[in-house]
Amino acid sequence: MMDFRQFNKTPVLVQNFLVHLRIGRQSASCKHDITFKLETMQKQAFLTLLLILTSVITYAQQTVNRKDLLSAGVANQTIDNVQAKEITMNPGQRAPRHHHACPVVGYVVKGTILYQIEGGPAKTLNEGEAFFEPANKVITHFDNASADTPAKFVAFYLRNGEQPLVEILPDPK
Repeated sequence: MMDFRQFNKTPVLVQNFLVHLRIGRQSASCKHDITFKLETMQKQAFLTLLLILTSVITYAQQTVNRKDLLSAGVANQTIDNVQAKEITMNPGQRAPRHHHACPVVGYVVKGTILYQIEGGPAKTLNEGEAFFEPANKVITHFDNASADTPAKFVAFYLRNGEQPLVEILPDPK
């Protein structure tokens, strides 16, 4: 028999089950009816709890996960439109020395990119990594680092008005 002194410490769903259980015992006319009602109510309570737990687990699996990829400042920049471009590079293809009049934020979708801003260290960007090209900084390398596999990336041009997306620069040699 359940000790009802602990009643205030039990969850509401269990409290409701226990209240129904006590009513069922009081209104039953024989021991067989009480046992049958008790078994039925226990099965119903178990199935209800199972349904609730399944719903909670399903909801928990559907939560949105956010992974930090990049944080870059664009101080003193006016941005009134964004253009997104998907760019595919052939195996071993090298981009010419260039710069952008606007900041560019991007994401490597496939492959590996060798990336370098003039005066800075060369970086290898792998699939799933993000990059930032500040406005008017010379990009000396943005090359497909693989001789065998194409590379694909998405670039977001943070533009102000009708700026050109890219300006190819002469080789300094």
